[in-house]
Amino acid sequence: MSGAEDKGAGCVGKSITDCGTAVSTRVPLTFDVKPRFITLENGLTACLFSDPTADKAAASMSVRIGSDQDPANIPGLAHFLEHMLFLGTEKYPDETSYKDFMQKHGGTNNAYTAGQETNYHFDITAPFLQGALDLFAQFFIAPLFTESATDREINAVDSEHARNLQDEGRRRAQLIYMCCTTGHPLARFKTGCKETLMAQGLQATREALISFYQKFYDPSLMKLSVLGRESLDELEALVRELFSGIKKRPQAPDITSPVPVFSSEKAGSVFHVVPVKEGNQVSIFWPMPPTDIFYKEKPTHYLGHLLGHESKGSLFHTLTIPIYYMKSIGWATSLVAGTWRSRTDSTVFMCDITVTEAGLEHKEDIVSLVFQYIKMLKSVGVQPWIFEELKNHSEVTFSFMSKMQPSSLTQMTASSMHLYPTHDVFCGPELMEVYNPDRISHFLNFLVPEAAIILYSSKSFSDIASETEKWNGACYNVTNLSKELIAKWNTDAVTSSLHLPARNEFLSSMASLTQKVLPEVPQKFPSLLLKNDRVTCYHWQDFIYQVPKIVACFRLYSPMMYGTPQLSTLTRMFVALCLDIMNQWIYMSEIAGHSAGFVVNSLGIQVISYGYSDKLHILLQKVFHLLASCAPLFEEQRFAMIKQRMIDRRASISTMQPTIQCSKKFHDLMCDFHWTVEEKLAALKEITFEDIKWFASRLFTSPVCVTGLIMGNISQEESMEIIKNVEMNVCPTLRPPVELCRRHVALSAGTELCYPFVHPNPADVNSAVLVYFQIGEEALLTNILTDFVCHLIYEQCYFELRQRQQLGYVVHSGLKVVRGIQGFYISVQSSKYDPNILHQRVEQFVVDFFEIMKGISDEDFNTYRDSLIAKKLQKDLSLLRLNDKHWNEVIRKRYQFDKLQKEAAELTKVTKDMVIEFYSQHIVDKTKRRKLVVQCFSAKHKAAEAPSPDSTSTPLPPGTIIADPIHFKNTMPLFPLSWCKTPNNQP
Repeated sequence: MSGAEDKGAGCVGKSITDCGTAVSTRVPLTFDVKPRFITLENGLTACLFSDPTADKAAASMSVRIGSDQDPANIPGLAHFLEHMLFLGTEKYPDETSYKDFMQKHGGTNNAYTAGQETNYHFDITAPFLQGALDLFAQFFIAPLFTESATDREINAVDSEHARNLQDEGRRRAQLIYMCCTTGHPLARFKTGCKETLMAQGLQATREALISFYQKFYDPSLMKLSVLGRESLDELEALVRELFSGIKKRPQAPDITSPVPVFSSEKAGSVFHVVPVKEGNQVSIFWPMPPTDIFYKEKPTHYLGHLLGHESKGSLFHTLTIPIYYMKSIGWATSLVAGTWRSRTDSTVFMCDITVTEAGLEHKEDIVSLVFQYIKMLKSVGVQPWIFEELKNHSEVTFSFMSKMQPSSLTQMTASSMHLYPTHDVFCGPELMEVYNPDRISHFLNFLVPEAAIILYSSKSFSDIASETEKWNGACYNVTNLSKELIAKWNTDAVTSSLHLPARNEFLSSMASLTQKVLPEVPQKFPSLLLKNDRVTCYHWQDFIYQVPKIVACFRLYSPMMYGTPQLSTLTRMFVALCLDIMNQWIYMSEIAGHSAGFVVNSLGIQVISYGYSDKLHILLQKVFHLLASCAPLFEEQRFAMIKQRMIDRRASISTMQPTIQCSKKFHDLMCDFHWTVEEKLAALKEITFEDIKWFASRLFTSPVCVTGLIMGNISQEESMEIIKNVEMNVCPTLRPPVELCRRHVALSAGTELCYPFVHPNPADVNSAVLVYFQIGEEALLTNILTDFVCHLIYEQCYFELRQRQQLGYVVHSGLKVVRGIQGFYISVQSSKYDPNILHQRVEQFVVDFFEIMKGISDEDFNTYRDSLIAKKLQKDLSLLRLNDKHWNEVIRKRYQFDKLQKEAAELTKVTKDMVIEFYSQHIVDKTKRRKLVVQCFSAKHKAAEAPSPDSTSTPLPPGTIIADPIHFKNTMPLFPLSWCKTPNNQP
């Protein structure tokens, strides 16, 4: 026996003691893998997990080195090193060895670089862990850093930087880092780009790269986590064999900085920033000492909980309610508070508020209210009952934590091993255990005007933003808080509307959560619970995960919800207003571990709820009662505020990345009953308060049908009570609705179409192309052959187009299923090449890959097939993941809950010749394939380069350019009705 469990009375989670090492570790009650902690002679510490039932094995190496250690003259070197470790080692010199092995055996891999950590990780089909670990270990033993790879990968880092230029969070962070002390690593540019990495010349960069690796990649700074089917003894032997070769450096590297993080001279800085997207923000940041060492107390979590609260009496509630000095309109639409950055040398606490135009005019009054709330917290003192609520909720959350994917578990563990002692590696990030009011008060005292860094963000500041940040391009100006304003904020009286929240009725306790009695014969798949003309509902009682949780999903459908752009927009407005009314108790339920989210699309309104089985039904009763009766509660001023917020969000779609723009245009072209962003924005601007009152009064008095799925720790009888309550509230009429059938454009054999457009954001330097090959309607054989092609091509596409040809950082390929129609796509985003060149390269790649495919050996083909079968048969490790899969079957009215099992069985019959013939017909043969190319041209690549119907610049033959998307869609044939024949169609 390799481990013993202790579930003593009052114990949070359970304690597992490894009999091999006598080390005890606290883990969730749902934890069914055995951990072991070991330290190798070279100083590397590892955590091993044995799970004999695992479908996937995984590993993660966390190195306590990051961009903090970048040389001052080569910013981004740590990030560049992360890229380079994947590109060949002495033992495996081929740059594709690692990725090829992963692809063949159903693996995935990635890495990230942070300020104080670089994390490398992978997962793979369980039997192939040893081979993957051997390849992985060589990263840290003998990487090659070849000159050719160094030269090429600098371009990859540069493309990644170009992709991130429009990222709002990065732009804002770089401004905050300007307030750091000169000389501190946090003050530097971190990602790197061609300019920084080539500033000293290629040879100098390569030498610096090797020197950086040899100095800092010391095993004493590494934490390894490995999960596999093998026993703990076998895993330990494997890790010792493969990772003992990592050389200990002659001198342990010093990774601390002698320079204080934030400069006291820059406290009180005020930035006026021009954002990329529409919308206004008021953001306040406070530097404070590090908090990681107080993980059992979590003082900033207590503060963030209160400052970010949304119930009556909260800062947010005061900012949003119409009160006399706010001229009857709210100032804010959202508020987030808590730790923004947590490091070993500092913490930055944040209060981030999205404000209305009226709020922007009163931005200093908003900041005053923030400090009034902080003053109120100081006056009432730290409250034991609030800490106790947070403590009890953390115990429930930790004890019944969903089982993590192997890759997520190993990543989390490797990173946490740097921060927590062995006993608390798993519970340290979650549990609040020690009540220390003095510590909370100590950190509360850092939240003062004098120490604040304030960002005001709005497009309206373009006239005063006279400076441009060098690396991310944010336009801003910076001033200092006046002594008068600081004095005012320090002396403003606390408004009477600010007070502590009430106790939370939605909180569960360990004592209230019990497992339901299971039926004698547990059901493997969901079964039909209720079916009539208006309602179809399925139920599944959990016997696998045995956690006290429920997932309940409902789809409400009426033709009123989507029949025109106006109706679609009214539906979204209706849901937004309902959420606004529900906000206080929805928020209270969320901080208690429940959720009730809404999805509005062509399928209607979906209500997706999740939570603990003792309280979720209360939340659902409130939600559906309010949906049916909310019309009289709507307020015109709230409507006006929400309408403006929706307009800003719609307008901000124009700033999304080119690959996303291509995807949206694809749906505009190919989907019947699909309204474009422009159509919905125009409809939104025209909607009045009278329109929404009319709509709300009729929505649930017209015919509505409901589709539902209830899964988890709940019996059939309890589920029936829930669905009957739903039916009573939203299905008052007996007549079922007639459903609009959403269909998909059918391309004909030999089609070669291209739709070019110019990116609506002239500041984005990236262009993109989406190359789509239509396969046809879903069917068992079609599904598995399309999957097989996607599986075979994925890594090769990434390596060829991204790494070898260096087209751009963003390269994707895979399955595209829209409205029951299968397709295969490749998309590439580039700041270097225009979409015509990208299209040519993709076209050449799919032709070249045909030859590669024909050359695959029978042995390799069988390996690829086996890994795809294993992927389809992989167990769902959490109730939520299982629900996602089954809800997809219910929402699409297929009810094929064993779909993946059938596909896996059919895959065993697939031959290489079948895949080659399929690929030839649908991807290569120009007389048979059905191809659509969507091209997004950046301003950099000039609108003039975008091909027109009579253009000669495009590689496509004449007459294939789509000039008018609406005319194209209106004149094209559509696929048959498929599954959407009746509201409750069932095979």
